[in-house]
Amino acid sequence: VALNCGALPESLVESELFGTERGAFTGAASSRPGLIESAAGGTCFFDEIGELPLSCQAKLLDVLESKSLRRVGGVGLRPVDVRFMAATHVDLERAAASGRFRSDLRYRLDVLRIELPPLRQQPAALPELVAALMAELGLAGPLAPGELERLAAYSWPGNIRELRNLLQRASVKQGPGPLRPSLLLEAATGPRTCPASPAEAGALSVEEIALRHMVEVAARSASRKQAATRLGIGESTLRRKLKQAARMGLTPS
Repeated sequence: VALNCGALPESLVESELFGTERGAFTGAASSRPGLIESAAGGTCFFDEIGELPLSCQAKLLDVLESKSLRRVGGVGLRPVDVRFMAATHVDLERAAASGRFRSDLRYRLDVLRIELPPLRQQPAALPELVAALMAELGLAGPLAPGELERLAAYSWPGNIRELRNLLQRASVKQGPGPLRPSLLLEAATGPRTCPASPAEAGALSVEEIALRHMVEVAARSASRKQAATRLGIGESTLRRKLKQAARMGLTPS
């Protein structure tokens, strides 16, 4: 069972994870198990765990420690036999230091770590990824000459989701024939998608570069929904990132 922690409104995360008892709130006409209970005997996968609200982090830690949970509005504890996996693009150590993520939950989750470098650090993998995504999407047309080199020069803040979305949009907008997805990148963000010089790149952290790109895309989009679609992320995640960028003083160029 999978949950994208950044895709649900904060008010719904707790009931989706832990379930509800009848009468827990207005409209709760019957009891309902949450995603953790639904994964009994299997695996519960938390995507974007760094976006999980602090109010739910303490309750999740209790589940990990006690192997039991209490539904929203419930009294008794229910045993759960579930494996937990989590993924995030957030630096949880920094998030814990700033108070945005619980240190004890980070330690409890960090049993076996698998590091996946961002797409911008794996340009050699791009041809294979593009071929696999085009096969998955049922795209027959090849890429136009020089496209792989142009795509490899892009910073990919949305990683593989953004690449998949870009290929899909290119196939819809450009029709049959060789695809030129890089044209859509330039239309959305302008031709300059990376810092102009090594000195400028060194002055910004990876997180700041990604946030600056999101700000630029949002400024050039007709709506937040359109910007989130272009970036390959959820609208709620984009809203949080834009607020973070505003606090850091990052504005469109």
